[in-house]
Amino acid sequence: MIRLPLCAAFLALLTPIATSQTCALVADLSTGSAPSSPDEFTCCFGDLVFFSAAGNGIGQEPWVSKGGRTPVLLGDLRSGSAGSFPRDFVATGRFVFFTADDGNAGRELWVTDGSTSGTHLVKDIHTAPNTSSDIRDLVALDDIVLFRADDGSNGPELWSSDGTTIGTSMVRDIRVGATGSDPSGLVACNGRVLFAANDGNVGTELWTSDGTSAGTALVADLNPGTNSSSPRDLACIGNIVYFSARDATRGFELWSSDGTTQGTAFLADLNASGDSHPSAFTQCGMMVFFVAARTGIGFELWVHDAAGTRLVRDIRPGGASSSPLELTCIGTSIVFSAITDNEGRELWKSDGTSTGTSLVLDIKPGTTSSDPTDLTAVGTRVWFQATDDKANGLWRSDGNAASTQRHCPELTTPRHLVLCAGRVILSAYTTQTSHEPYMVLAPGASVTQFGTTCPPRRPFLTSTLPILGQIATLSGGNGLPNGFGVILLDVEARLPFAVPGGCLANVTPMFVLGVAVTTTWTLPVVIPNTSSLNGVALPIQTWWLPGNRFTPVRPTNAVLLGLGV
Repeated sequence: MIRLPLCAAFLALLTPIATSQTCALVADLSTGSAPSSPDEFTCCFGDLVFFSAAGNGIGQEPWVSKGGRTPVLLGDLRSGSAGSFPRDFVATGRFVFFTADDGNAGRELWVTDGSTSGTHLVKDIHTAPNTSSDIRDLVALDDIVLFRADDGSNGPELWSSDGTTIGTSMVRDIRVGATGSDPSGLVACNGRVLFAANDGNVGTELWTSDGTSAGTALVADLNPGTNSSSPRDLACIGNIVYFSARDATRGFELWSSDGTTQGTAFLADLNASGDSHPSAFTQCGMMVFFVAARTGIGFELWVHDAAGTRLVRDIRPGGASSSPLELTCIGTSIVFSAITDNEGRELWKSDGTSTGTSLVLDIKPGTTSSDPTDLTAVGTRVWFQATDDKANGLWRSDGNAASTQRHCPELTTPRHLVLCAGRVILSAYTTQTSHEPYMVLAPGASVTQFGTTCPPRRPFLTSTLPILGQIATLSGGNGLPNGFGVILLDVEARLPFAVPGGCLANVTPMFVLGVAVTTTWTLPVVIPNTSSLNGVALPIQTWWLPGNRFTPVRPTNAVLLGLGV
């Protein structure tokens, strides 16, 4: 394909954002000095932030903001100041599910299409008055959500919902009776959901489901007989789920599965004298980082790649654990917090080698910790909160000491950071507003994938970082043989809508960037070096069409390009 610049006429439609890394109030939801205490920030459909907040006589209730614009209250689900305390927001193909307690049904499943009128209780699964079904582990699978729930008769089992009452039901009674199979650790991967469950015969083992009863089955009895392998810390990376489990001869060690019996394998015994408890699996490039323990070194940073599985570095020598937390990929390295005897818990980075693993900065000098938390990747940098010798504030780092600085000093106690619409949305305190939602308008170049891909081929779209003055390369795969893909650019992400053929799209055909004529393709796009574009977010999606007609349309996922430096 030819190299394309972004069209000047199209760029004229965009609204300039602000000077790089400016912070702004989203809204004072609880006017005066009372806090709205926003939390549960979740980005859905590219630029919609769903969250919980209180204010002006209303308790914690669900809100939504489009790209940091004035938030809309989705409903006072529990009238008065008590609040329904919504949480667990999860987006499927066209809806956002969450749990809330309206004071009558207990904590149950709710759904919203992003509007007040489209927000409602899905089903009172446990029908006893004010008794919750104890919903946990919501996970999206195309147009449905799977979760664990207890209806009061069958015990905790696997359930699914399409957002309607009639379309909400138990997927399969894995363990017949009131005890239930207690499914846990649900994770979507490669068109299925993997989880741990106990059918009463083989103990707690690895299961898989496509959302149907017939498609729900035991993957493997890793610890044969009635003994449990107790799979935990499941994480999908690519098309593989990594997890911790024990078998008849080893403790909790490293395993992987593609959802099939033959594709489930033991990977490494990291602690021959006990459990290694691998967890926090995080992909960065071709590497999978994680945390595990070994006798004599404690919990430290490990990596798995094509060369094998190995300890990256004993960050805290002498048997004590450095206990890495919040592993976050930025570029080709990860950043995380870790403990050492001399610096306390501070920000570290690693490229997967011992020599490339080091302290970024002792933000709070000495043995007292700065406790970096809420690590949020924005391209090749990370935003987080930490406490220096002055205050608990908002920080940014590119992974080196010189770039690690506090930003927006007027904000303190920042929490719940999330990247959405090319901005960082967070809760923070100021003396003028107390705890309210704020945003960083231009936090850096970023790419966010959102939406669903159209089965059965599931064509996909990715992009490199859209840095001002450089080239961003779009790439795609799994396109239609003998078809063509129209690469579309829009001024903002759209709520999912059906296209001819029934699949969902997230952009409208406002501007055509190019046309793909092979199933795998790349397209270089020149990003103008224009400061007014810093922080602008552009959604892109490819619509695949058959070669001899214009229907059915088979969209890829969408990507949101956050233009920046």
